[in-house]
Amino acid sequence: MGNGDSHELRRPLLKNELISKIIAAPKITTSGLDPKWRRQKDQAHWRAELQLECAYPCRIALRKSIDNPLNFSILLIYTQWVGRDVIIVRYNGDHGLHINKRTGERIRGPHIHMITEEYQRHGGKPEGFATATCEYRTFDEALATFISDMSVRTWKL
Repeated sequence: MGNGDSHELRRPLLKNELISKIIAAPKITTSGLDPKWRRQKDQAHWRAELQLECAYPCRIALRKSIDNPLNFSILLIYTQWVGRDVIIVRYNGDHGLHINKRTGERIRGPHIHMITEEYQRHGGKPEGFATATCEYRTFDEALATFISDMSVRTWKL
């Protein structure tokens, strides 16, 4: 890079077929569903992670607002390679208005984000596309829905 060349590391495009395989693949958490919550200094959220055993390297990231129980996110994160994490899905609570940038659709209330080939090609957040959901309202309901939808099983050692 010192020779004047400008090399930008680009994230390889995840095809819809691979995205579907990651979502459908059986996943096991040996830590159960009782995460160790932490709050970093000056943050308004609790955060936790659950490691998964899966054919595709992925984990679950959890975030809950300290002040607003309806403001939360539950993410399935896929590691393409070391240091390159991609959010596959994000189950969000009611944190205000979400606008799908490509369509202009406005969503209020709980919604589910999913990575798409189209959003990856056109910049912004690859998982920027969202759909409204009535499947959950609370964090606990969202986690139960996520666990079912993402084929996650618990297995305690």
